Order: sequence, then structure tokens, then C-alpha cells
Amino acid sequence: NANVTPVNWKNAPSIKEAYKDYFDYFGIAVGYKDALAIEDIQDGIIRHADAITMGNEMKPDFIFNWRKPSNKEDYTDSAGTTIKVPMGMPQYGNLQAILFTSQLIGVKIRGHVLVWHSQTPHWFFTENYDSSTNAKYVDKATMTARQEWYISKVIGYINDWEKKYNGGEHIVFAWDVVNEAVSDGASTQK
Repeated sequence: NANVTPVNWKNAPSIKEAYKDYFDYFGIAVGYKDALAIEDIQDGIIRHADAITMGNEMKPDFIFNWRKPSNKEDYTDSAGTTIKVPMGMPQYGNLQAILFTSQLIGVKIRGHVLVWHSQTPHWFFTENYDSSTNAKYVDKATMTARQEWYISKVIGYINDWEKKYNGGEHIVFAWDVVNEAVSDGASTQK
């Protein structure tokens, strides 16, 4: 309708307040550089949400900072399997800035996502961390150990940050551990 005047979202009634009797947290999905890092947008976020979910920045591609490992070190998983893992990785991308900004504006984070084939580098699944298209995939025990290593590194990083900078209080209140564990296509294997 041409006669409707748009409302600035920073002046509109608060969504989180409207639903506070129904939900512990009301969240908004955001990117870091295009939303969370911008003060003007932060005002709208905290008006309407008390939690955020990063669109991509907590996915493995971002956490690895799109880098391929050059050196490796030993890691022994909880089942006793010793594998080689990337030395000096993950590098965590913008994760520290995301944690500090979330703390500053007073919103919690839903961690999204630890395991997802789609935004995890191809080399993470292959023998010798080979990025070539014809690289052989690792066996199940190796992949399980790699996932354990990766998850423990990311969770440990955030846990250490929470202890050091947030008085031990969790800023990441929940995790999506696995995204799209089952293929949409019956004939697709990943």
C-alpha cells in the first residue's frame, strides 16, 4: 500500500519482548562484517533479540580461515586412535571479535555449526589432507578422530575465552553439532 509509512526496525515494537513468555531466547541470524560489527545494526539487534546465530563465521571453512595445513602433529582421540592433525589450526577467523562484540552488546550466541560437510574444506575428509579432487577419503576411525579433534579445539577455544573474559559464564548457550546429517537426495553420498 502506497499510504503505509515504513517503520525503522530500531523504533518498531520489540520482537523479543513480544515473545518473552514463550521463549528463553529470541535470536537473529547475522553475519559479522555486514551486521554484527556495525554499531547502527547492533542497536536493532539488541532491540529485537537476545541471541544471535552467525550465518557462516562459526562453520569449519571460516574457523580454518580457508587455509590448508602445511605441518602436522599427533593427536590421540578418546578411542586411542593416533592421527596427524593440522599444526597451528584452527585459526578461528573472526571468532574472537564475534565473542567480544556479543559480550559488549549483551547477546548470547547459538553456535552454528561444528560438523557440516558443505562448509568444511575438502581436505579435512581426505588422506594426507589432500585438496585435489581425486583424493582418497580417510577411513571411519580417522574421520571420527579428526572430528573429535576439531570439535574439542573449537569448544576448548570458546570455553577458555569464556573463563578468561566472561567470568566463566557461557556466551555460547547452545550448539548445533551436526547440520544436515542426512542427504536430501537418496542417491547422493557424502
